[in-house]
Amino acid sequence: MEKVYIVVPIRFEDKVLEEIGKLGFLHISGEYTVAGTQRVENVEVCENYLKLYERINQVLSSLPRPEVKKSLIDSIREAFKTPEKKEPSIRVKSLSEIEKYVETVGARLDLLLSRLDEVNNAINSLLELRRKLEYMKKYGLRLDQVGRFRHIFVKAGFMHTSLVPRLKKYIIGTKIVYTAIPAEEMQVFLVITGPVDEEEFIKEPLMLLNFEEFTFPEEVSRDPAEALAQVEEMIEEKTEEKKKIEEEIRRLGENFRVETEPIRSYILDLLSIERARSNLRRTKTMSIIYGWIPEAKRDLLKEKIMEVTDGVAYMSFEKPEPGERVPVYFENKGLFKCFEVFTNILGTPSYTELNPTPFFAILFVTMFGMMFGDVGEGAVILGLGLLFSRLKKGLLSFSANTMRKIGVIYALCGLSSIFFGFLYGEFFLTEAFHPLFLSPMHDMWMMMKIALVFGIFQIVLAIILNITNRLLSREPLKAIFDWRGILGLIYYGAGIILALKFIESMSLSVFISPDALPFTIIVLLCLALIFLSPLIESMLKKERAPLSERLMEGFSEGLEAFIAFIANSISYVRLAAFALAHGVFGMLASIFASSIGSFSSLLLMNILVIILEGFASTIQSMRLMYYEFSTKFYIGGGVRYRPFKIHRLG
Repeated sequence: MEKVYIVVPIRFEDKVLEEIGKLGFLHISGEYTVAGTQRVENVEVCENYLKLYERINQVLSSLPRPEVKKSLIDSIREAFKTPEKKEPSIRVKSLSEIEKYVETVGARLDLLLSRLDEVNNAINSLLELRRKLEYMKKYGLRLDQVGRFRHIFVKAGFMHTSLVPRLKKYIIGTKIVYTAIPAEEMQVFLVITGPVDEEEFIKEPLMLLNFEEFTFPEEVSRDPAEALAQVEEMIEEKTEEKKKIEEEIRRLGENFRVETEPIRSYILDLLSIERARSNLRRTKTMSIIYGWIPEAKRDLLKEKIMEVTDGVAYMSFEKPEPGERVPVYFENKGLFKCFEVFTNILGTPSYTELNPTPFFAILFVTMFGMMFGDVGEGAVILGLGLLFSRLKKGLLSFSANTMRKIGVIYALCGLSSIFFGFLYGEFFLTEAFHPLFLSPMHDMWMMMKIALVFGIFQIVLAIILNITNRLLSREPLKAIFDWRGILGLIYYGAGIILALKFIESMSLSVFISPDALPFTIIVLLCLALIFLSPLIESMLKKERAPLSERLMEGFSEGLEAFIAFIANSISYVRLAAFALAHGVFGMLASIFASSIGSFSSLLLMNILVIILEGFASTIQSMRLMYYEFSTKFYIGGGVRYRPFKIHRLG
């Protein structure tokens, strides 16, 4: 990466920013100061763009989305179809036109939604009225037989079943009577009548008992049968009106979504330009742009900037200085690009460390195949991976791009499984042919030795990567004295030799035997140096620090080295364990074959293994890759390379 300073007259500022955005490889930074310049203040402009963008999103969120019920099979089929792109019917030329268009649609939508609420409320009221009229008709009551008359009052309505006994208590000592007929949903249809002069007495109790009194509009017939016919007609009219409003909202929403898709991108590009502009500094006549670019892009950037400024721009390119926070740019090509997700999970590597993505890719695929070695099931994983790698739309809440990357990763894992399947002689959980190398079930100890050797290789590789990273970041003391550095490598190598000698004799005296004693001395010496490493580093760097603090730090380093190397090495035995588990599932299939048949048993077990063991192998591969491997060398803490890009502007 190189840092670049671009100085242009202010009149070319917009053109230069647009051109840089279209090129899409300059990481613009505001972390610099130049005497006699001021930072560009454009907060208000950014706020205006944000408000307009939020207003569009607000209108979109108000639009009801069409409910399309799809089965899982339909969703999968849809995911492989290329999305249809609808071209907008209008071409917005200015922000004022955008604002006018959005406000017009927003106002129309608000009006339609308000009207739709009114219609829905009217339909609900009519449905409730129909329910009341049906009870009036059922029990032979006319609408004009309910109400207040010269001598008596008559009330009809609903009350909860459990409250009716309490009503009986309230009317004791009065001439009020009632008839309760069971209705639905724990309710009774209640008809109450009594003298007019006692009506006031019963009003408050009825209110307390949540009595739902029937009331009827004047425009409906007093005959319940005729009133029902009128209400049905009114419901039909309102329902038809509702359908028309919903159809208009649907058309409005569909058009608005199509029209605003390029508009939203346009606004986002304008907002990106203003955010980039906020990192610029200005004098009265000149604008200064500071950022970082890949070295290979220098000539292209120079050519384009000179072109849009008519050759009046000044550009300066410089190498990064030691300790400077440089954006990290790793160009992972081909299949390795799909494995960037593993690096991104850890964060951004430091600028000076090696790109870990190729190592993650090779080791992940290899470990997956070691645990899931089966020619037949590997072919299924390969097929599913290739299938997902061709997705055109998102699936299961993942974007199409993410699903394609996952597909490529699993396609490679499938190939690895097929390779190890031939080595193991496994085909759909059966020993279909003679293994080319070994059978995990019949050569269990050899499989465990291979897993341990692979783990040792991986840990040694991690230490070598750490030494390289420390040297690249100009930390030679860390490269030498760190427990993951040269001392750690020597300690680990000598420790492996001692472990092998101990396994041969299974006696502690082996550590002081003539042929093992030199390695014992090396191990103890390395541990002592690791213990003293913080103190040695502070002395060589001439740093002042409390002795106790350095000794405690050294003690924790030495203890971690002693425990971590042993635990991490043994952890790789899981590669053998899962390969053995694969064979055990084959045995289970044979056991179940007697009860459900060979074909059904194998089919069931293979489905379970592909799902469960496939998932477990993924998790275990990631666990070994992140915990046992990357913790030995990964530094992190870098600045992610975020080039300024625009796509649709202009």
